[in-house]
Amino acid sequence: KSYSFPVEVWEAVFSKNQELIAIGGAQDAVDIINATTFGLIRTINTAHGGLVYDLDFKYDSTMLLTCG
Repeated sequence: KSYSFPVEVWEAVFSKNQELIAIGGAQDAVDIINATTFGLIRTINTAHGGLVYDLDFKYDSTMLLTCG
């Protein structure tokens, strides 16, 4: 299985519960996908000005920290 991210990927991280993958890169948006099916769950607009270079999930997988 694969997932097509529309721009260069700078960071991809699993949630702590291993159910989600967050993908960020050379755009303001972060895609959240299902780690089993690779289906898109949600796209989050971060308003970082065109680049997301670091991501991390909270310990209980309920929140996502983005840096840009």
